[in-house]
Amino acid sequence: MRYTLPFALLFAACGDDAPSDDDTGSPPADTDTDTDTDTDTDTDTDTDTDTDTDTDISLPVATCDPSLHPVTTAVLDTSDSGSWVAYDLDSGVVVPDGDPTWDLRFSTWFVETNGGATGSGGVEVAAVEGIYAAFDDHCEAPASGFAADTASGEAFASWFDYDYATHELSPADLVYFVRTTDGATHHLAFDGYYEDGGALHSPGFRHGPVDVP
Repeated sequence: MRYTLPFALLFAACGDDAPSDDDTGSPPADTDTDTDTDTDTDTDTDTDTDTDTDTDISLPVATCDPSLHPVTTAVLDTSDSGSWVAYDLDSGVVVPDGDPTWDLRFSTWFVETNGGATGSGGVEVAAVEGIYAAFDDHCEAPASGFAADTASGEAFASWFDYDYATHELSPADLVYFVRTTDGATHHLAFDGYYEDGGALHSPGFRHGPVDVP
């Protein structure tokens, strides 16, 4: 399943307000002498029972220890839109597409997980906003908020921001926590989409194991 890179043209239309007729007369005097005799004494007995069912992701601050939480960096060539580049987070290497150990796979700017609608490996992802600059301060996974790819949405669908002026992609302010096929959990942040000397379709990212609450 793939989503489409957004391209949009915005058109604005404006028009003059329609002219109105000048008001040249005075409004007639109100001669209504009716008296309101409504004696409705009903009391509103409705009870609001709605509750907020949204689940917020609570993320502890646990600074990473390099000896326990080593970080691996990767830059992939995803320029072939007709194939996938599969990646195993646990070993930190590219594996053949179809190898059961793959966790994520890439094609151009698309990212799929080995779980849910896009794989059978049980991979789930939690995306946490607002901590991109503090990647090294979050080496404990959240206790909730994980989900697999579905037919209507992929976990990594929002990994980039798109600049409509330059038509370039840049990493969104998101850190992903990924439950891998091996049962571990990694945090992952994208470094860019032009990481091979500025070449198009060369996404780079960093990842490493984190503690599980």
